[in-house]
Amino acid sequence: MLRKSLLLGVFMIGSSVSASAQDHIVCSLQPIFAFQADVPARFVALRDSSHLNSPQLALGTQRNLVQFLVNSFGVVEAHTFKVLKVNDTSAVARARASAVNWIFSPARQNHCAVPQLVQLSVE
Repeated sequence: MLRKSLLLGVFMIGSSVSASAQDHIVCSLQPIFAFQADVPARFVALRDSSHLNSPQLALGTQRNLVQFLVNSFGVVEAHTFKVLKVNDTSAVARARASAVNWIFSPARQNHCAVPQLVQLSVE
């Protein structure tokens, strides 16, 4: 009888610990902005090394501003690519064509990888 009570007690303690740990982690499926992320998405590599068009980030003035969704796997969702500001159409066209080859480290929020809307100024 004591053994059954002990086993039941250990099971209940183990169940309550795993349940309470799961209760505190909430992963968002909705896209967030960089300011909402604990760690924002960052460009890390090109998927296809034969593509030479890595994002050329513009420092200072935002002459050509683009926005797109980076999913929770760090992949750019091409259908979400939007041009917010354009001064050089060829720079924006290069960015649009090469965006599918960009790989990002995904944004993290509450210890989860989450989708993020990324805005980049490109040259």
